[in-house]
Amino acid sequence: MDDAQLESALWLYGFLSGQFGKRQIPVLWQPPNVKVDPNSAQVILDLGTSSSDIQRQGSTLTVRAEPKAVKGLAVEFGQVPFSSQGTTVEAINELGLYPQSNNEDQRLSFQQLGFDESPRRGSGIQRFRIDFDLAELGTRPQELALSLKSLFTPVNRQKGDRLIGQIYLNNTLVTTYDLTQTTAFDDTIFLSTQKLQRTNNLDVVFEHAPSQGGCQASVSDLTIQVAGNSYIAWSGEQEPEGTFNDLPYNFLSPGRMVIDGQNPDLVRSTAYLLGMINQMSPRPIFPKLVRGETADQLTQLIKNPDPNSQWQIIAVAPEQFPTAAPIRLGENFEIVNPLNQEVLLSTRPTESFGLFQYFSYQDRPTLGLSWWGNDSTRITQLMSLLANPQTGLAQRMGGNVVTTTGALKDVRSWNLSGKSLSVNYPEGLNWKILVSRYRDLLVLLGVLMGGGLCWYLYRKLGRLPQARSAASPPEPAPAPRQEDTPLSPMNLNHYHPPERTTLRPHRR
Repeated sequence: MDDAQLESALWLYGFLSGQFGKRQIPVLWQPPNVKVDPNSAQVILDLGTSSSDIQRQGSTLTVRAEPKAVKGLAVEFGQVPFSSQGTTVEAINELGLYPQSNNEDQRLSFQQLGFDESPRRGSGIQRFRIDFDLAELGTRPQELALSLKSLFTPVNRQKGDRLIGQIYLNNTLVTTYDLTQTTAFDDTIFLSTQKLQRTNNLDVVFEHAPSQGGCQASVSDLTIQVAGNSYIAWSGEQEPEGTFNDLPYNFLSPGRMVIDGQNPDLVRSTAYLLGMINQMSPRPIFPKLVRGETADQLTQLIKNPDPNSQWQIIAVAPEQFPTAAPIRLGENFEIVNPLNQEVLLSTRPTESFGLFQYFSYQDRPTLGLSWWGNDSTRITQLMSLLANPQTGLAQRMGGNVVTTTGALKDVRSWNLSGKSLSVNYPEGLNWKILVSRYRDLLVLLGVLMGGGLCWYLYRKLGRLPQARSAASPPEPAPAPRQEDTPLSPMNLNHYHPPERTTLRPHRR
């Protein structure tokens, strides 16, 4: 296949996997020579024999291997019935694929989020859940607020009944209201953006509590309705987390795929990755394909970013994989807990790992697909497990690295973006690991060296009297100067004794 046909194949699989994955139906990527059940539903990528872009024959859908045909299928899927006569795509509304959003003042009503505003009747606890994703917001907002409106029948205050309202975000209590004295609620609640995850749930809970001495059977039922025009609003934009929680909202703009076209495992892995992202996303993504055939071509493609792409997928062999990734490939590595020096994962010569990594490269969010070892099928096995909606692995993965040796039970997520885990390369020096591992010894060595230096300086400056007296003899007294010595040999001939003086009493 040429670049346009391969790009169409990747887009088509990603779109179909996203559509059917939301219904828990996996989609298989298979070459044309594989026999399939004729009664099973299948989509065939036509390399040019069909006269129409999209054609349906029973449970088989044929799509021409052109980007325009795949985008047309994505736009019209579920809206236009495709027939055996075929459908030709004339033009595509590109703005519909990448709608422009203004994050300064955005809101989504409960109805837009699929909430059923039908009233409920009963007693005890009534819970209304509203699910939303960061992809539906299009960003990780700085501020998030809930505008909630609801109506309910009055409680029997004469019997001492009470009605309590509670708001939860991701199972964390936000606030509580006493609604015993009213039959309507209309308020705005500010929510913590620190609690936001890739997929979030907002719970509005009403608790109808009878009086302490009342009988539960005597409690009358309440009718409660949460208005569908209630909404969540947000503003501002935070920096991405740098973990898989940024999927898919950080990858809804135009992007690119840098793929080693000579490795079919990397091609299939990229298709599975697009399917996984589309399962999480409210709309399909169509990144531009950039295929390299040689190591030099791939190196140049990776080094030269596309100014029109705001994110990228890099699926190459370990030798071409960027060293800015959380785990450098091409050499042995260990994932270590620096607190207790426990080695959590270590490469072995007899094993191969598939690695899916998320990192920033060339100021762009980057998803990297590669492997460690000699078996490139490991990355295909990993991505097929993540793209399978029945495993639920994609929704549970955290951190910024996912590894596997091929089996489902071996799929593990690692958060290498902070200080909780470190990567050690035994064949090279990692000062952070060495300092952490031999911290106590280094501290003791530093104390001994510091003490020895202080002792040396103290002796050097002569501030130890006993050491000074033992080490150096006493200094001799200074000799008198010759001019001050009256009996020196040179002055003997000039010596005159002093005249004798007699004291006599004075008489008057």
